[in-house]
Amino acid sequence: MRDCGRGRAGYWLWLSLFFCSSLLSIHTNVHALQGVALTDTPEWVERYPAVLPEPVPVEEAIGGEYYLLVDQQTRAVDTLQNFFHYAVVALNTQGVESVAQISVTYDPTYEHLQLHDIYVHRNGQLLDRLHSADIKLMQRESELDAQIYDGRITANIILSDVRVGDVIEYSYSIIGQNPVYQNIFADRLELQWSVPVFQQYFRLIRPKDKPLNTLPVNTSLALEKRELGEFIEYRLTQQKISALTRESETPGWYNPYPRIYLSELQSWQQVAEWARPHYQLPAELSPGIKDLHNQLMQESDTPEASVVTALHYVQSEIRYLGIEIGVSSHVPSPPEATFNRRFGDCKDKTMLLLALLKLQGIEAYPALVHSRYRHTIANYLPTPNAFNHVIVYAKVNNKDYWLDPTLLYQLGSLHSLYQPDYGMALILREGEQTLTAFETNPHAKKEVIERIDLSGGVGEPATYHIETHYFGKEAEDFRAYLALSGKQKIQQEYINYYSKFYPSIQPLSPLTINNENADFIVTEEFYVIPEYWRSDEETNRTETYLYSNALYPYVIKPKVIRRTAPLGVAYPVDVKQSIEVQLPFAWQVETDEYNNDNRFFLYNDRVSYDNASNTLLLDYQYKSKVSFISPDNLSEYLDFIKKIDKRLDYYIYHQYEQEGITPAITVDQQSWSGKWHLIIIATLTLVFAAFTYAGIEYSYDRKLRSHLYVVSFIKFMTLAVCTFNLYCLYWYWANRRILMGDTGYARALLMVLLLPVTLPFLYYTAFCARHHKYPFYGLMLGTGFFVLLTSFWWLPAPWNLTALLAGVCLLPLVKQVNSYVRFFESNARSDHEWRARHVLLTVVSCFAIIYQLATYLSFMPSSEVIAGDQLWKKDLKFMHRNGLLRSDEKLLYFYSDGLFSFQEDGNAVTNQRVLSYWRDDLTQQLNVETAGFNDIINIDVDRQLLKDNTIITVTRTDGSQFILFVSQKGRKDQFFTQKLLTLWEGERQTSL
Repeated sequence: MRDCGRGRAGYWLWLSLFFCSSLLSIHTNVHALQGVALTDTPEWVERYPAVLPEPVPVEEAIGGEYYLLVDQQTRAVDTLQNFFHYAVVALNTQGVESVAQISVTYDPTYEHLQLHDIYVHRNGQLLDRLHSADIKLMQRESELDAQIYDGRITANIILSDVRVGDVIEYSYSIIGQNPVYQNIFADRLELQWSVPVFQQYFRLIRPKDKPLNTLPVNTSLALEKRELGEFIEYRLTQQKISALTRESETPGWYNPYPRIYLSELQSWQQVAEWARPHYQLPAELSPGIKDLHNQLMQESDTPEASVVTALHYVQSEIRYLGIEIGVSSHVPSPPEATFNRRFGDCKDKTMLLLALLKLQGIEAYPALVHSRYRHTIANYLPTPNAFNHVIVYAKVNNKDYWLDPTLLYQLGSLHSLYQPDYGMALILREGEQTLTAFETNPHAKKEVIERIDLSGGVGEPATYHIETHYFGKEAEDFRAYLALSGKQKIQQEYINYYSKFYPSIQPLSPLTINNENADFIVTEEFYVIPEYWRSDEETNRTETYLYSNALYPYVIKPKVIRRTAPLGVAYPVDVKQSIEVQLPFAWQVETDEYNNDNRFFLYNDRVSYDNASNTLLLDYQYKSKVSFISPDNLSEYLDFIKKIDKRLDYYIYHQYEQEGITPAITVDQQSWSGKWHLIIIATLTLVFAAFTYAGIEYSYDRKLRSHLYVVSFIKFMTLAVCTFNLYCLYWYWANRRILMGDTGYARALLMVLLLPVTLPFLYYTAFCARHHKYPFYGLMLGTGFFVLLTSFWWLPAPWNLTALLAGVCLLPLVKQVNSYVRFFESNARSDHEWRARHVLLTVVSCFAIIYQLATYLSFMPSSEVIAGDQLWKKDLKFMHRNGLLRSDEKLLYFYSDGLFSFQEDGNAVTNQRVLSYWRDDLTQQLNVETAGFNDIINIDVDRQLLKDNTIITVTRTDGSQFILFVSQKGRKDQFFTQKLLTLWEGERQTSL
């Protein structure tokens, strides 16, 4: 069944743009051409002039041509007549090549072509080119690659003497309609294309007694309607139609172009009643089909098995070939004819399968679907043109099945057969009134098991074994791939693919394919990779990657992210990949597991390690849940893709005679470690420049400021917190004349410096000076300020940060000063403004506060020893990845002398050993010293040499030594040293 909508409104602009190669070419006198005549324009047609806009929008043109006029007029009275009228201007040489060749397609079995006129507009002249044109008839067969012959002919009209700037205007009519439609009128009016159009006209004439249904899609335009005697006329006119380019990677069913559907049918039941007579089986089937049925039944013992046997026969023994000429585009051949000739299209194969199922007593019906537009046909008007494919709906043991006899290589059981989800179907059974939604089992699964043997040692060749299991649709696709390409070519393509990851890969044995089981296929590949490892001189590592490439095709970002169209994604997909790596010796592996189950897909991975066999195990899975992503959900979908993209692949390395393994870490992730000195220098330079500017600004403001200082509560508290209450001293000094009267300069300075002690007195003085009789209130607030301010020293962290809020106790005094200043000096309000120095001071202080919190929370190195369980997961991962901490070890105490990161420096004691590491500032290499308690003969603890750090010297049994530095802050170094000495002494006693 071909797309019955072709040759109608959806294609009439396309016909003028493309020229199809032919199987049959006829070149003769136009009057002798098959179904072609030269006639005048029909009288019922209204001629619209072709107008050349001034100026021509050259920048909008595509392909060197610009359509001035697209005019379609249809007379659906008795015999269907379609009149087409076009005008196009050639803007350059490429445009001349296109417009000088006109193509018109028609079906000579029920249509004939009338050429009315062909003109060339040039410099105000109208040149007739119809009679001088070279006309060739070509049998186009555009669907020959799909094994479909439809018998259509293309009249290819070649014009001579066409130049840049010429306007080509031509018109023609196609008379007739496929009799299979039984005069049912249905059409689709396109309102925008991939090329711009200056003017469009549409006109339809219908009998008044035949109502017409219209359905606009993606447009607000509507047809104008008026009566013309016994007819109804529908019109539509629009101008300056821009081109619309379809975005890439959209689902096949997506159609962004505005259009109007036209149909005289009222319901899908009418469509079913039109189609059902064409699919009636004969009352008595032929002896040949009955014999075939008996033969197939001998191979089956259940109804399900008999259905699969019949389906497999039709799929594999009846080759696909469609002779869809005339009514054969929609009317199937009798089952006996299809059986005898051993070929047929979807209609023919469906009828033969229905005949076999009828003999089995299986309830089955033909079902009309659209293989491209799928579920969206439910949004269209009922019309025979809504479908382009037919399959079988069967009910077996009260279960519904959809069977497509055109598919190949479906060898599994009935419940495991894959059926494309066509969305909606019209089942041709008696009384069917609506479309039926598909309910299919998207059975498609692939499992890849990779075994990599590295037991030969680091730097040695690796053996690579790949075992792949295909199920459902994956098995069908692989069988088709095998039949098309052959085993030898497939193996070569596999080698070429793996060479992208391992350039030295070589096959050890031929590809093996186990296709004996109907439900799945198993392939096995065996390779050797001589240069599996690679050396990195910068990091002194021997390394390699493990690739989860089975998931690559599905974890990708679209080419166009800013989009208004849905994004098509692969569906159904269920891929699992397992990688088993046999390591040469015991390896330090950090186990990990991750799951991301969202509304678009399911993804999970797992890292595990078998200590008994030194085997690293990586497991990945991706399972799609949807076939497309709407534009509104694209951002959420991409966020999920980014998360799992970072988890694909694995990175394994060997360094410093220590074993380590870690997920892939890019160079960029490590490039800044050890470069903090550069960051500090750059930061200090910026801070110096900023404070220089602030000083200049302060000097300028000082000339303009009043001798009294007023400030808002928000500014006062913000600057007080950010300066650790030093701003309170500045505020006191700026308002000393109000607070302390005529107190001398030296006395005022002394009182400001002794602010916590003198504050109660200042409160009392200030309140009394303003005639407020609240001395005790002032004393209470002053005392509160003193207590909060000194809490920084007597409260533990982080509660000691409450000292930053001591300025709250000064707010009543700030209010009194502000009231006095506003009354006497209005110009002092300029101090409310936030200047650059205030912002700078706030930002710098915020960084200091954040740094203090980060060190307390152990997110950054602290100035004291911390317990091992206080380290964040990211830092424990760093230690595991670099072999600093084993999976069976417990970190007891830790201290880092790093400035910003634990990766710069660290000293630790675990339940098994003591270790120290530091990163070289020049080479960025990580230096590690470690010793198990049974490898230590002496530990020397020195708390006198330096005031801030305790120095621990560890002497190994071989006489070598290394040093640990541990902070003495809070005397927590004693926890570190005591635990270290206790564990060492315990190990010594055990050894003795």
